[in-house]
Amino acid sequence: MTDAATPIPHGLPVPDTEDLFRCLTHAKWWNDTANRVSSAAFSWPVFSVDIVSISGSEEATLKPFKPGTGLVIFNCGRSREKGCDPRHELDEKQPENKAHAHAYMPVQSGQRKRAVQHLIDICTVRRKPNLTT
Repeated sequence: MTDAATPIPHGLPVPDTEDLFRCLTHAKWWNDTANRVSSAAFSWPVFSVDIVSISGSEEATLKPFKPGTGLVIFNCGRSREKGCDPRHELDEKQPENKAHAHAYMPVQSGQRKRAVQHLIDICTVRRKPNLTT
């Protein structure tokens, strides 16, 4: 059973073979000491990603964001290993972005923490962010 605050996936599942871009729009989403994405980039029950094959390029995904935004990439199928559920869904703020998807995280806190750590582990940095706090 879910409560009113629990997001419910409604779009089509993103195929396991797809890769996903996650923009790093806040300085705290980057762990400079470890030179990797931080858990803050994945700390919500649902977060936005772009499907790489639809986006077409890193530049297309980064275009709506301010200069210095970082970018990581991870595989959709691998993200599902710990319960992440990427769905191809419209972004109401950017309806022209046909590559947009939402990644739904496990509801239970312990499962979400494991899923977040797994995403950190499988991410590859494409653009290191250059943002101020």
